[in-house]
Amino acid sequence: MELRYAINDEKPAEPDDDTTLRDRQRFVKWKNDDFTCRGAILNCLSDRLHKVSECNDNAKDLWAAIDKRHTYDNCVAKCELYERYNMYKMKENQPLFEYFDDMCIMANQLAGFGEPIRKPRRGMLDKRVALRILPLWLTNLDGELPW
Repeated sequence: MELRYAINDEKPAEPDDDTTLRDRQRFVKWKNDDFTCRGAILNCLSDRLHKVSECNDNAKDLWAAIDKRHTYDNCVAKCELYERYNMYKMKENQPLFEYFDDMCIMANQLAGFGEPIRKPRRGMLDKRVALRILPLWLTNLDGELPW
C-alpha cells in the first residue's frame, strides 16, 4: 500500500462545482487513503495516546500530534534520567562494583537518548568519580588522594 503521501502531503482542496473529474477522483482517493492510514495509526496506539486522536481530522495532523507527544515524553524521561545520574550517590553498604554497574546502566540509557556521558569503567577511578562515591573516605584523608 502506498499510503505514505497521506501523512506527508497537505490535504487537497475539497471539490466544488468547477472541479475537474480527475481532481474529484484524486480527492476521493486521498480521503479513502487518509481514512485507511488514520485507522492503521489508531490501531497501533496505546490507550494513553488515544486522547491525541480526538482533536485531529486527518492522518497528517494525527501523526504530527503523536510525534510531538513522543518527543515531549522522551524529553521528560531524559531529564529525569540525567538528574538521577547526577544526583546518584553510593549507599553506605553498597559494593563499589554495584555502584559502577548502576552508573554504567544510566550512562548507557543516556547515550541512547543521544547524550554522550563519560561512563565509569571498572578498574579506573578518576577524581570526579571518586569524589562522588567515596565522600566519607576522602574527608578522612584531609583532601589528599592516595593515587
